[in-house]
Amino acid sequence: IHRFGNMEHHPNIHTLFRDGKKIELTILENRILLYFLRNPGKVINRDELMLVVWGYNSDVNTRTLDMHIVRLRKKIELNPDNPQLLQTVRGVGYRFNAG
Repeated sequence: IHRFGNMEHHPNIHTLFRDGKKIELTILENRILLYFLRNPGKVINRDELMLVVWGYNSDVNTRTLDMHIVRLRKKIELNPDNPQLLQTVRGVGYRFNAG
């Protein structure tokens, strides 16, 4: 179990709890969040993230990754339009601020 802010991530059941409220994650959202939680504060480029989440021989493009990030932000951010936890680092990738 990973705790950050008012949330608890239970990776084995693909679930996030915010103030006790259950939020289900897809398999890919779970993988993405778990990788960020294991690398707090580190800027992770898109290629690294795609490799970890989809695997080496994946045909996934960066747009697909960006769409999954948007969905994940809607689940973890209080204001997804102004993300505080999962931030974009322009031209590089993303950084997770567990705080």
